[in-house]
Amino acid sequence: MPVYTSKKYGYSFRYKSGGGSTDTAGRPAYSSTRTSLAPASIEEMEEIAYSIETGTGGITTIDFWDDNLLASQTAHQIHTGSGFTLSYIMPYRGSIIATAVSGSANKTAGTASFDFFINGVNSGASCLLPDSTKYAYARFNKGQYGWSTGSYVDIRVTTDGSYAPATLDFEVVCYLALDQSEVQ
Repeated sequence: MPVYTSKKYGYSFRYKSGGGSTDTAGRPAYSSTRTSLAPASIEEMEEIAYSIETGTGGITTIDFWDDNLLASQTAHQIHTGSGFTLSYIMPYRGSIIATAVSGSANKTAGTASFDFFINGVNSGASCLLPDSTKYAYARFNKGQYGWSTGSYVDIRVTTDGSYAPATLDFEVVCYLALDQSEVQ
């Protein structure tokens, strides 16, 4: 996954390009077929870097994914964006403010709950995927589901026995509000 480093602010973060289109320099460009909720342009990336650098926003994203999600899963831990680990270590105090789920096709039956865990414990921040859709989101009050510096966070999925189909792939984007008093 590419890393973007702001030339203005020096802040670096990973991103996924949407729809696979790029500008002439090979940077991600806007695409109407974009499936990722990550930034699509250099301008969007600079806005994120500015909000974090200046303390005016302090909102960032982390992403998770899973492929071929099965029925009858209980708190099944899914991959981070890199695919190499199952959780992120939080270098700053903060809280989750939203979760967005995007699937490769519509869920047709059963239940699928995408739950945000802090230090191995379900925080209560959940996003349920309805039938006949592949998209869902849930928003939470800032500070409602928070963690302290050094905590690890992850997404775990629970499905019931009638969940279908088992060929769905999912990306989960968590929107996080960082405590600006800790950001230097």
